[in-house]
Amino acid sequence: MKKIKIVLTVLLSALLIISMTGCSLMNEIDDRLHEPPKTEESQEDEASQEKTAEESKQESSETQTSSAAESSKQEESSKAEESSKEESSKAEESSKEESSEPEESSEPEESEEESKAETPAAPLGQYSGEFSSDTETALNVVVKWAATQNQDTFYTISVQFYLECYSLEAGPRHDNVMTVKTSKQEKEYYFDTGDISKEEDEFSEIYMGKTSFSVPESEFKSGVEITVEWPFRGTYSDKEIEIVKAVGVVKPN
Repeated sequence: MKKIKIVLTVLLSALLIISMTGCSLMNEIDDRLHEPPKTEESQEDEASQEKTAEESKQESSETQTSSAAESSKQEESSKAEESSKEESSKAEESSKEESSEPEESSEPEESEEESKAETPAAPLGQYSGEFSSDTETALNVVVKWAATQNQDTFYTISVQFYLECYSLEAGPRHDNVMTVKTSKQEKEYYFDTGDISKEEDEFSEIYMGKTSFSVPESEFKSGVEITVEWPFRGTYSDKEIEIVKAVGVVKPN
């Protein structure tokens, strides 16, 4: 009898489970049967919502790209401003160096092209003058000078060299020397002169070159002695001349 009761209990439990499962399935089927079908309008609404979502994503992406581009432009502009400031700073430093106090004398600037050029006008300045050599012939060196005061306490002295003679043929000279002597020091500067060819038998000057140097105001006022030597090493008017030498003192006049 006990076995029969157990079997009956199991069967009743199984029937109860099957009944509950069947009811659940019937309810789900009934819900689906009563669910209203999707209309074209609802489908269009869903499509519109999806399209709007995609457009929103694209706009967000474009906004991020534009922001990145603007940020890049700002960085480039900032770098350009920094570079401009650095260049301006360098230019100011260079200007300050150029405007610093000049040395007592500067190297002559001479070239063969200048020596072959046409005779320029005599140098101009607050003070000017000239002096020449004396070889006891018609061949002599003439030195023309002019002095101008700078904004500081220095004077810049411009010097031009000439050779006066009748007809003359001479090759280039690379050992011409100008000596500048002040009360404190003495300096020598070497310069070149080119070929000299003067065929016409008329007395005139031949331009040989120019240079300039600076000295303190006190030295200029006490007098600067300038000596210019042009090595001729030849015969002129039946006289042997080794060096044509001109000596003069440059000071306020």
